[in-house]
Amino acid sequence: MYSEETTLYRAIIIASIIIGNIILYFIVSVIRQQKKFRSLNLQKMAVEINTIENERKRVASDLHDELGAVLSAVKLRLSSIETISETDTKNIHLALSHIDDIIIKIRYIANDLMPSVLFRKGPVSAISEYIHNFISATGLLVELVPYDMPQLSQSHQVHIFRILQEIIHNTVKHARAKNLKIEIYTNDNDLVILTCDDGIGFNYEDMKYQNTGSGLYSIQTRIDILGGQMHINSRQGHGTRYYIELPLTNLNEIL
Repeated sequence: MYSEETTLYRAIIIASIIIGNIILYFIVSVIRQQKKFRSLNLQKMAVEINTIENERKRVASDLHDELGAVLSAVKLRLSSIETISETDTKNIHLALSHIDDIIIKIRYIANDLMPSVLFRKGPVSAISEYIHNFISATGLLVELVPYDMPQLSQSHQVHIFRILQEIIHNTVKHARAKNLKIEIYTNDNDLVILTCDDGIGFNYEDMKYQNTGSGLYSIQTRIDILGGQMHINSRQGHGTRYYIELPLTNLNEIL
């Protein structure tokens, strides 16, 4: 009897171990599949975003270099026309004025699509120009404090510029803030972006899964692609604080 019970117990233990190993293998397989799916999904999003950014760069170049050059040539030809009639002179001056306005608008549009200064001087200079050209007139006072900025690949410069641009845009559109401070510095092996505004704040848990409106999804997607982390501290009536960590090892890679 004792022997039969011992045999039964051993069988139960062996069966339990086998079932446990099967369950463990299943769990590990699911986790691996999730990681693989997440990695593939991030790669897909990175390719899509880079494609969009390259198209923005191309359109900006076409607007600035080709259309801008054509309009400048038209302006030159118009200005060289000699007229006798005062009415014709006024009309030409009016046309020249309209062409000047169009050229300025084209430059603004091209710069908004892809700032030329971004690849010449980096994201800090690009975001400073963006603040000067587009944000100063909104009434938001932006203090940009870049302590240091490491050497970055072009694709990473674009990601960091878009992250900062989206945060500033959100602050203008939603926060009703008067002041926004942006600090950029390195901490051990990370590039840190710290922003703080004095706006009305928001409920992050309600907003973080929304794909439209707030721009948080776009920011988080770019941070995920860069292998970083974002922490948001925001309460209604107490402003919003972004703390973003981006690994320098990833930022130095060329995609």
